[in-house]
Amino acid sequence: MNKSQLSLSIEANAIYLVNLEVDDQGQFCVQSKHEFKFGFDLYSDVLETGRSKGMISVINDLVPALSQYPSENISVTININRTKCLVSYLEKDMASDHYKQVCMDEASKFLTAPDDYTWQAVPLNDEMNNPYNTVLLVFMPKRYLNRLQMMILPSGKTINLVDSSHMSLQTLLYKHEEPLALLEIEKNYLAMSFLHQNQAEQISYWPLSSETDIAYYSINQLQKNTNFQTILSTGGASSKDSMDFLSNALQKEVHELTLPDDIKLNCTMNDTANYLKAIGSGIKAIKEFS
Repeated sequence: MNKSQLSLSIEANAIYLVNLEVDDQGQFCVQSKHEFKFGFDLYSDVLETGRSKGMISVINDLVPALSQYPSENISVTININRTKCLVSYLEKDMASDHYKQVCMDEASKFLTAPDDYTWQAVPLNDEMNNPYNTVLLVFMPKRYLNRLQMMILPSGKTINLVDSSHMSLQTLLYKHEEPLALLEIEKNYLAMSFLHQNQAEQISYWPLSSETDIAYYSINQLQKNTNFQTILSTGGASSKDSMDFLSNALQKEVHELTLPDDIKLNCTMNDTANYLKAIGSGIKAIKEFS
């Protein structure tokens, strides 16, 4: 029996929604997609402040689309620059309850108001003989999640997964075993990770104030970390010009991140790159809750 999952990603001025299905053989298929554009900033005008005019506008566009589908669950992707991240070193083989408590203790040292955030722990690949587990703790504002749930409430859907954008993109790399670098380039931030055998070794992001910042941070980090064979780039500010520039500067080809070949499309999608975060989040939700 096919399983379905709704998934959306939130950009500054747009929401991208997909309806994803997986069959008994594990074949993923994007059945349909929706794009909603807004003339205001969804983060600063809605998720941060909860302004009623913006929330009503989102509800009027999003709820009718969600209500078309029988799936009760929806996953959500928040851009990583709207999170707070902390690399932590935790003891191995902790019991689940103790692990959660240790993570909360880490949060209390890092955040002024830790109760205002929810978190996810992203394992980082490190030395096998390391006595500790290296994890990236990603903290997301609870006010974002509360306002998102309020806006989708009339559709009867429930948020079953909240992911950060870069981790959603990493989910699409399940076929890549070789060392690679992943760039997520948006207008106001650059996120980068190095992965090997489908596990991240390092994840970082930087705010951007100009296009030259993209070159500075990218080249600086990619020259420091040479143990990778492939560089993949995606995001609203990732372009052929930026990839060509980095290729020339690094003397390594930079390729566009694309949808894996084994994910089927049952809808016309000429702008696939806009939906990659939502698709990655949806795949993660199905794998995690199946």
